[in-house]
Amino acid sequence: MTTSESRRPESPDSPETPDSPEATDHPAAPVRVDDPGDLLAALPAMLGFRPTRSVIAISLCGHGPSRIGTVMRHDLELGVTGRAVMADATERFVSVAQREPAVGMILVFVDDRFGADLCGPADPRIRSEVLAVVERFDEELVRRGIVLADVFVAAEVAFDAPWSSLAPGGAGGRQPDPRSSSVAAAQVLGGRAILASREELVGVLTPAAAADRARVGAAIDDLRARTEPIDAEDLPAHRDLLEALLDRVRACARGTVPDRDAAAVAASALAHAPVRDAALAFAVGDLAAAAERLWVSLTRTLPDPDRAGAATLLAYSAYVRGDGPLAGVALDAALAADPGHVLARLLDTALRSGLRPERVRELADVGYECAGRIGVRLPRSGD
Repeated sequence: MTTSESRRPESPDSPETPDSPEATDHPAAPVRVDDPGDLLAALPAMLGFRPTRSVIAISLCGHGPSRIGTVMRHDLELGVTGRAVMADATERFVSVAQREPAVGMILVFVDDRFGADLCGPADPRIRSEVLAVVERFDEELVRRGIVLADVFVAAEVAFDAPWSSLAPGGAGGRQPDPRSSSVAAAQVLGGRAILASREELVGVLTPAAAADRARVGAAIDDLRARTEPIDAEDLPAHRDLLEALLDRVRACARGTVPDRDAAAVAASALAHAPVRDAALAFAVGDLAAAAERLWVSLTRTLPDPDRAGAATLLAYSAYVRGDGPLAGVALDAALAADPGHVLARLLDTALRSGLRPERVRELADVGYECAGRIGVRLPRSGD
């Protein structure tokens, strides 16, 4: 998204024109906010990718100033056309911080157009434009009783790259290696990749070649011709579909990549609302990682509009983990494939409004209930 926790994420087809924020929940390891270099070095791990041309808002929660809450990112849009975009991003960031609730906020501007004195050589107005964004943030935060704790700027997030503070008398320094931050270590050990850029994150879900997707589409059509229609109240048929989907998830857990026929079976299962709703439970069970791998594979290989179901489940899984950027990219893919997809729209609205992951996690209970009605026992954590 443009703003992480949720502006509406950039569409994979037009990543250069995002219109909403991306957000990530609390980092997996503590970061000392009194050490700006460490904080900047931790940003790639907290966001899941190395930010460029970005404004990042870090909410501070609780009684201790070092407790980091939601981390939000939006493309830094400068110039006349960017003013409305940044005003909207500011409102979204601050609204999320207020709901958290946050007691303070740190802003970080990362942009290769910054010079040593925050004056881009190609555009001498960049300093005043950035300061205008800061002023708007400060005004909105003051209205809500939130303190703007500091503002840091850097041309890039990289080892030994300089940073400086825009606070009166603010200090400066150089960043440690982002790969060695405690947050990066925690994320990698937890199995979360840290990508080089947001574009690389979008690339993870880039559709496969058109010919390959067409072959999967033909397999889906053939399967449906032999098995459809299925009545909405046909519990035995839905049970068979859900069990087939569970088999595909377990295959992914064993390292098997779904072939054309397996993808067709999964797509046909997800086309039925009771099965798709039950599949929400995979996000919180012991098979969560395997299910997410399946959703990624299907999002790349399924044709439209079937792609939307898999992308929505991927978005939900990422959302529950607190991975707002991936959730946003997946929702963009889902809504591009099927603009009317109801669950994708609901999750997109929740993400943009800053609804916390633990609240969205409650949908997994609905998934277990749906599976129970169908007659399938889906594994829970610890099973």
